[in-house]
Amino acid sequence: MNTWITRVEIEDRAPAIQPKPGETLMRSFGPYDKPISDPTWNHGLEGWDYSVARLLRLFEISDPKIEGECRLVLRVVLKTHDAVKAAYPEIRCRFPDGHETTSTKPSVTAGSNADWTTYDVTMSLKKGEKPDLIRLNIVVARVGLAPAQIEVRDVMLLKAPPLDGKQ
Repeated sequence: MNTWITRVEIEDRAPAIQPKPGETLMRSFGPYDKPISDPTWNHGLEGWDYSVARLLRLFEISDPKIEGECRLVLRVVLKTHDAVKAAYPEIRCRFPDGHETTSTKPSVTAGSNADWTTYDVTMSLKKGEKPDLIRLNIVVARVGLAPAQIEVRDVMLLKAPPLDGKQ
């Protein structure tokens, strides 16, 4: 059984990652938040440890109130162990008409036995697109049949201007 630490215990711990210039923090998740997929182990201030086969469901944001052309940025800090071929963050947006869009695989992914490193994935929203649900996941490709071991901490969803600079 996992015990979730309280906000009082983590007041002095600053996240390892911060928004970059031009980015706006929409939501951050830390050790006091309970992920959708139950971790194998809760490391308190150090995050969550998972034994995972393919998809790690972290968090969902209902009615995110995003308007206008922008980019969503999911930034996470990951550590991987044996049996991980690749691991990377993923954003899935669901729209009121029911269709979903998924971010593309980033060019940099975590391989086997990667130490704590920050990984980003972005998804562009066009003018008029307004998701009603945002899902934040980690996609894991494993080596062989053994479950992949992965640790996660400091999850941030950010809003950034579109690449062409318009907003």
